[in-house]
Amino acid sequence: MKKYIKLPHILLMLVMFAGILFMPVCVSAATIIDDDAQIISKTQREVLEKKCDKIYSDYGVSVIIWIDENIGMSDNFDYKMERYVREAGAGDDVAILLIGLKTGDRVYEVQGYGKAEKFINSKRCTSILDAMEDDMRSGEYFSAIDTYCSLVERYMQSDPKFDSIVYKWWFQLIVCLVIAGIIIGCMAINSGGKVTVNNNTYLDAGNSRILGSFDRYTHTTTTRVAKPKDNGSSGGSDGGGGGHSSGGGRSF
Repeated sequence: MKKYIKLPHILLMLVMFAGILFMPVCVSAATIIDDDAQIISKTQREVLEKKCDKIYSDYGVSVIIWIDENIGMSDNFDYKMERYVREAGAGDDVAILLIGLKTGDRVYEVQGYGKAEKFINSKRCTSILDAMEDDMRSGEYFSAIDTYCSLVERYMQSDPKFDSIVYKWWFQLIVCLVIAGIIIGCMAINSGGKVTVNNNTYLDAGNSRILGSFDRYTHTTTTRVAKPKDNGSSGGSDGGGGGHSSGGGRSF
C-alpha cells in the first residue's frame, strides 16, 4: 500500500526549510566584516562577530569592520565610508571602522550613523581612535579591532552627556570637599564670641557734628569710539559633513 504525504505536512516542511534558508541572511546583515587584506584569522573573526552580533542584539546598531588594501589617508575615505554604509544594507543605525592599508598611506577611521551618531559621537570616535593607536602602529590589528568593538559596546550603554566633567566622581569629590571647607571655615570664624562694641561706643553724640561740606564741578570728559565695520564674515565652521559622527581619521 502506498503512503501519501498529507498537504499540511508538506506546508510545514516548506516553512521549516525557508526558515533555515533565510536565517543566516538576517544574522549576517547585522554584522559585516570585510577583510580583503586577510589580516585577521578565522578564529579572530568568530570572536569579533560574536561581539558585534551582541551589540546589534542589545542596542540595534549594526557594526561594520571594513579592511581595504586600496584606501589610504590621501583618499576621500570619508565619502567611501558613506557609500559603503549605503550599499551594505546594514540599516540606518551603523557603527563602522575602516582600516585602509594602502602602501605608505595607511589610515583608520571610525564613524557612527543613526542611533550610533548620538551615542558614538565625534568626541567618542576620537577616543576610540586614541585607544586603538598603539596597536595599529605595532600591527596588532586584532587587538585594535577588539578594542573598537569593546568601546562601541561601552558607549552604547551611556548617554554622551555623562562624559561631562560634572558627572566625574573625582570632580564631585572635589566639589564636596570645597563646600565642606567653606562651611567649616565659616563656623571657625563665628566661634570667637559675639562682638559688643559698635561705632557708637566711643562717640560723643553731643559734641560730634558735621562742620561743612561742598561740591565743586570742574569739567566733563566725553570719549568717542568708532563703530566697528562689518566685514561680512559669518564666523568659522567645523567642516562637518553632516549625517554622521566622525573621528577624523588617523594615519599610522
